[in-house]
Amino acid sequence: MPVPPPEEPLALWSRTSRRWTIAHLVSLGIALVLLVLAARGQWFFYDEWDFLASRAEWNLLGPHNGHLSFFPQLLTTLTKGVVGLEEYWPYLGFTIAVHLLLAHLLWRVMLRTGSHPLVALLVSTIFAVLAPGAENTLWAFQVGFITPLVTGAAALLIAMRPELRRRDILIITALLLVGVGFAGTAIPITGALLVFLLVRHGWRVAVLIGGVFGAVYGVWYLAFNRGSQGTDGMRASSAYDVLVRMPEYISHGFVDSLAKTIPFDQLAPALVLLFAVWLVLDVRKGGAGRISAVHALVLAALAFSLLTAFTRVQLGVESASAGRYVYVYVALLVPAAGRCLSVLAGRGRVGLTAVSVVLAMTLAFNVGGLLQQATGQATLEQSVNRAISAAIDLDDGSDELAGRRPSPIVAPPLTMADIREFVARGQYTPVEYSDSDELDVRLNLFLRAEPVSAPEGYECAPVDDEGFVALDDDEPLVESSVDATVRVRAVDGDAQSQFAQVQLPQGWSELSGVEGASLRLEVPSNGSLCAALPVDGQ
Repeated sequence: MPVPPPEEPLALWSRTSRRWTIAHLVSLGIALVLLVLAARGQWFFYDEWDFLASRAEWNLLGPHNGHLSFFPQLLTTLTKGVVGLEEYWPYLGFTIAVHLLLAHLLWRVMLRTGSHPLVALLVSTIFAVLAPGAENTLWAFQVGFITPLVTGAAALLIAMRPELRRRDILIITALLLVGVGFAGTAIPITGALLVFLLVRHGWRVAVLIGGVFGAVYGVWYLAFNRGSQGTDGMRASSAYDVLVRMPEYISHGFVDSLAKTIPFDQLAPALVLLFAVWLVLDVRKGGAGRISAVHALVLAALAFSLLTAFTRVQLGVESASAGRYVYVYVALLVPAAGRCLSVLAGRGRVGLTAVSVVLAMTLAFNVGGLLQQATGQATLEQSVNRAISAAIDLDDGSDELAGRRPSPIVAPPLTMADIREFVARGQYTPVEYSDSDELDVRLNLFLRAEPVSAPEGYECAPVDDEGFVALDDDEPLVESSVDATVRVRAVDGDAQSQFAQVQLPQGWSELSGVEGASLRLEVPSNGSLCAALPVDGQ
C-alpha cells in the first residue's frame, strides 16, 4: 500500500485501510488483555494516599507537587465513596482506558503524518505495552499524567484540519483546559500546539486559545499555587545548575528513556543522535511554514524535558528517565519515530522487512518487561496493604500515634489517623500479614530515640562489612557524632523487618519501642556511630 502524503488523512473505511484499522483495534484488544494480566495484584501506592485521605477529599483546587489536580482528586473521591479501598480495579480501569485511547490517537496522528500503516501499527502497539511506562499504566494515580497527553493529541488532530470552524476552536480550548485540570503535563503540549496553530491557522486563533488557557490557568496559579514549595528543593538554583546540570539531565532523559525501551540499549546514544539529525533535515525540508504535527509533538517533548530538568535537576540524572517521564517522552516522540522509520521502510521491501523485524523484537521486549515490572510493583504495593492491617491490630488509639506512618517509604502520606478514618467509614477490610510485616510496622510506629547520659564501662560494637553496627539487646544505647537520619533493621526470632529510618540527635540516645527485637543501625556517611556494649558482656 502506498504511503499517504503527510497530513492527508486515510479514508479509514476504504477497503484497504479497513484492514489496518481492524488490525490496530485487535492490537489494542491484545494490549488490554496484557495490561489486565499485569494489573493483577496492583494496589494503592505513594502519592495516591494524598488523594485518598479524608482531609483531601474535596480540596479540588489545591496544588499537588505544583500541579492542578482537580479531576484526579475528584475521580478518586467519588470512586472511594462508592467502593472504598476494597478493590483497585475501579481506580485503575479508567487509567488503562485513557492510556489505550492515547495509543489510538497517536496511531491516527501517525497515519495522517506519513507513517507507513504497518509501521504505525507496530509502533502504536509497542507504546500500548510500553514496559518502562508501567509506572503510569499500572498506577491509577497517573491518570493525571496521562490524560493531558490524550486531550493534547485530540486537540492536535482537530488543529490539523485545513480550516477551523468556531466549534473546532471551542473544542480545542475545552480539551486543553480539561487537560490542565488533570496535571501540568498539559503545559508543554499546549505550548507546542499554540505554535502549530500560529503557523497553520494564524495568530488570531493561537492568541484566542492561548489567552483563554492562560487566563484560566493563571487565575488558579495566582490564587492557589503561588508560593507553593512542592518542588523548591529539587529545582535549579544556580547558573551551574542551568548551564551544566540541566543539559546533562535533558540528554539523559532522552537517551536513557530510549535505552529502557529497546532491546539493544547500547545503541541508544547513536540512535538519538541520528534521530535528531533526521528531525533537523525533515524540518528544513518543509520550512517553517510547513511545520508538521510530528514537529509540534517533538517541540512539546523538548519543552517537557526543559521544565522537568528545571524542577527536578537536584534529584540527579538517574531521575531523568523515571518511568513516568519515559512514558511522556515516548508518547510525544512516537509520531516522529513512525515517520522516520517509514522513510527507511519506504526504500523497498527489504527496508520494510528490516524495520518490521526490529519493531517486532522491540514489541516482544516490552511485553516481557511489562509483566516483569508489574510483578515488582505489585510486591511493593501489597506490602502497604499488609502494613495497614498490622497497624490496625497494633493501634493503641493514642493521639501520639495518630501522626505516625506505618509505611513511610512506600506510602509516606499515609498516617494512622487516615487508617482510623478508613476503618470507621467501613472502607477498608484487613488482610493477612506475616510476623515480618508486623515487625516492620512496630519499627515505623513505635521506635523512639531518647537522649540519655553517656554510659559507663562500655566499648563500641564493631562495624560489620555492610556498614552496620548491632545494638545491645538489653540496653540499646548509641552515640552519634552528628544529628543524623540512619537506616535501622530489626530481627525478632524468625521475623526480620525491612529497613526503616530513625532520627538520631548528636550525642547518646536510647532506642525503645520495639522491645524484644535486635536492632542494627547503618553508620551514616557524614558521621560515626558507637553502639555501646558492656565491657563485661564481651
